[in-house]
Amino acid sequence: MIDKIQLLSTTSSIEGWSIEKYYGIVTYQLVIGANLFRDVFSSFRDIFGGSVKGYQKDLQNMENIAISNLKKNATKLGANLILGLRLDFDEVSGGNKSMFMLSVSGTAALGFPNTKQKVKTESEFISLDELDYEIEKDNLNKLIHTDNYLIESPEQIEELLKYKISAVEQVVEYIENYYPYFDDNKELIFDYFQNISIESINNYLISDSILTISKKTFYKLIDILEAINWFDYEVIFKLLKNDDVKAHIRALYLMDLEKEYYSQEDILKLEQLKNLVESVYSKYPQIQTSKKAFGKEKQEWTCLNCGTKNPVESTSCSKYECQANVYGIKNDQINPEMLKSIFSDRINKLKQLLNVT
Repeated sequence: MIDKIQLLSTTSSIEGWSIEKYYGIVTYQLVIGANLFRDVFSSFRDIFGGSVKGYQKDLQNMENIAISNLKKNATKLGANLILGLRLDFDEVSGGNKSMFMLSVSGTAALGFPNTKQKVKTESEFISLDELDYEIEKDNLNKLIHTDNYLIESPEQIEELLKYKISAVEQVVEYIENYYPYFDDNKELIFDYFQNISIESINNYLISDSILTISKKTFYKLIDILEAINWFDYEVIFKLLKNDDVKAHIRALYLMDLEKEYYSQEDILKLEQLKNLVESVYSKYPQIQTSKKAFGKEKQEWTCLNCGTKNPVESTSCSKYECQANVYGIKNDQINPEMLKSIFSDRINKLKQLLNVT
């Protein structure tokens, strides 16, 4: 839905506007883990010293998310204004855990300006620097879509970052080809992913390319996604619905990433995710039956990590160098049952905190 809210105000009226209709109060609540604020409250001196830019960014992101969703709720009613805007922080607790809730509210209204507003027009002049920048950006955009384009140096990533050009597949391929140098260029790569569109990252994650990169490169990609606070239900849904077993495994690692903020909308998404995980992984381990001597049957499952056949009663691969679980994940780092339990806890606690029946 397109956001049609033109103005927000903390006051009950807006000078120069006539209110035609009031739709009533609109609200939105956001639940945040208390650990976000733990260090802040323990060091007020740092706050007033101006050294908490990270926390300021987190707070600003929370406000932006809450207000954006409030505007969507008001738009659904037909409003183009929100009056009496109010934001409140509250602490909520339960089960020996503390959480913070950001509540935002306002009155949705439909209004029109009393006089015609002047529409700002873009400048008729373009600087030489701006013109050259746009031409170079177009040329680079064309280049990255040719078959022979390959990133072989950090300077090329810096160039992509300069022009905010999405070339996720090529950057991941660079990580794959120059893996030993990843740590040397980690900050640059993290910065690149932080500054390109989430849509381009998501498109890569649901492409076939995500299944062809090596495990070590995929783990580095997980580190990058965690650093930029990535999480997208739809991407995970698509990977779980993929017929490829590797897509299911990679979806598990993406599910292990965490959202920073939760709202009422997350309850339904988490329930859908939990049900889909249960449906997909009820098929594991995949048992094969073969004939032994004297006509006896033998049941085994094939390790999804190394291909070793294992007795049906085994819960991990018998190959010493592997020891993956029945889901093909080594050292039991992650498994569907653990994730389902986490989702259930979050669903129940969110329903309690947000008063959802």
